[in-house]
Amino acid sequence: MGAAECPSTIYRVGLTTITNQIELVVTFNETTVGSAPFDGLIQSINSSLLYGVTSQGGMNNRGTIFRLNINNDESLEKLFDIPSDDIFGYETLGGLLEVRNNSFYGPANLGGKYGLGTIYKVTIN
Repeated sequence: MGAAECPSTIYRVGLTTITNQIELVVTFNETTVGSAPFDGLIQSINSSLLYGVTSQGGMNNRGTIFRLNINNDESLEKLFDIPSDDIFGYETLGGLLEVRNNSFYGPANLGGKYGLGTIYKVTIN
């Protein structure tokens, strides 16, 4: 199914002793932000920003890195398009790891020198 039939979303789940609530936060747009987010979100080291990766969509249809500001309007912002060259890697089905402010590492299942995947680093300004 494409994004139109099965859009990707981020939900907020509130668990309390009185009530459990599930609330839709954002829906992805495949061409502008990417689609098929994978492996959850991480919170930035020094902020209230959440970061994640999609495995599809974006400018090259190879996925994106995005962020969500949980303190403001909860807008979704695309930060990086996974390149179309195979050297960077693609099929980003693993999560991100922030090693210092705005520097992230992540796995790509395919691509790289031998076509068997890569570990990539992206620095977001």
